[in-house]
Amino acid sequence: MGRGRGGTGPWGFKTDPGLLTANNITVKELFRQAYRLKPYEFSGGPAWLETDTYDLVAKSDSNAGPDELREMLRSLLADLEPELFG
Repeated sequence: MGRGRGGTGPWGFKTDPGLLTANNITVKELFRQAYRLKPYEFSGGPAWLETDTYDLVAKSDSNAGPDELREMLRSLLADLEPELFG
């Protein structure tokens, strides 16, 4: 995931059985959704965390529920951390 590609359309974060969809979402909001953080629980970081937006579609091999999909998102963010903050 490269910085600044830009998401499209209205903002959205949605989980359906086996599918997580995020539209026009910032990395900061992805972290907030993944860890169920309140806005005041995540502060600081580079400005692009709140300005650059992305579209993300993640599918599971099963009909994973919201908690499992958020776990998948946390794993993805952990894998991308060196690229995002390196």
